Amino acid sequence: MSFKEKLNQIIEKSAEASAEFFTQVKDKTKEATEKSVLNVEIFKLEQQVNKKIALLGAEVYDLLVEQGKGSVSARTPDLVPLLEEIKNLKAAIDKKQEERDALGKKEESQGNKEKSSTQENKESE
Repeated sequence: MSFKEKLNQIIEKSAEASAEFFTQVKDKTKEATEKSVLNVEIFKLEQQVNKKIALLGAEVYDLLVEQGKGSVSARTPDLVPLLEEIKNLKAAIDKKQEERDALGKKEESQGNKEKSSTQENKESE
């Protein structure tokens, strides 16, 4: 094999490796962005839960102290809507966390595939 052919082969392999590298970077960036968006959504939902819990506390205080009720429960009509909203928000948080965790598992499995592919390429050289 001539010097020119060897040089062309090296350049071709370098170009392929660069293209593969940039594809991997693009994919990882996309996954990181998706994960960050889910983290922000989870944070916002958690803030909403905290606000609803504060409202629930204020409502319980009003019922017990201001209105002089002897007791309250989860079936107290004034509390049911807030409890339902909190339950729904927590379910939404769980769903978002599952989505985020699924992205992490997807990332891990792709990372393992990439490692084995890279090893196979090195072994074949």
